[in-house]
Amino acid sequence: MALLRILGELSLRIIWCMYEDNPKKESADERIMRWMKTTYDEEVKLLKKVLPSASPEKAQEIERTIQFLQDEIGKNQYAFVGPFYNSLDELPPEYKEGIYPLLYGAFNRAIHPNIKLLSDLVRQKNNKRTFQSDLEEVRVQDLKIYGMTAAFNILAITRIHYEWDYKGMKSEYLAIKKELAGQRAR
Repeated sequence: MALLRILGELSLRIIWCMYEDNPKKESADERIMRWMKTTYDEEVKLLKKVLPSASPEKAQEIERTIQFLQDEIGKNQYAFVGPFYNSLDELPPEYKEGIYPLLYGAFNRAIHPNIKLLSDLVRQKNNKRTFQSDLEEVRVQDLKIYGMTAAFNILAITRIHYEWDYKGMKSEYLAIKKELAGQRAR
């Protein structure tokens, strides 16, 4: 579930980068630079959190990395991306309403575990506890479809952006998806 959640976020972020008809009329290169600036900023925040507990040698290395990243942020003239979920507003509504829940939201709890997740994974019957794996609540065919859909979206939007043909790939994707959906119905 955690891997699919990460793949879902990656595919949606790449779609966001490559989406040419965005409200700000930004190029894919500009959006990539915005994403890079945000990535560097998040990395600086993380490094600053670990810096106080680092050994003196490691602290020097972290400080150099922080300085490098801050310099790169300063050179980057583009705005930060902002929260991931909010950036989906810059895509057609079906991404936030349909693809986001399928590729990201469904697996979010694997990345942010809480007591609800633990209670879902532990069952008690007649004073006996059993433990579920996260795969028991999602069928293998569904996981294949989720993973394949994320991969297809990454490849399709890249091919569309660079004006490469993707009709054959799309046909194969739809055929495999139909086959997997048929297996799921059995």
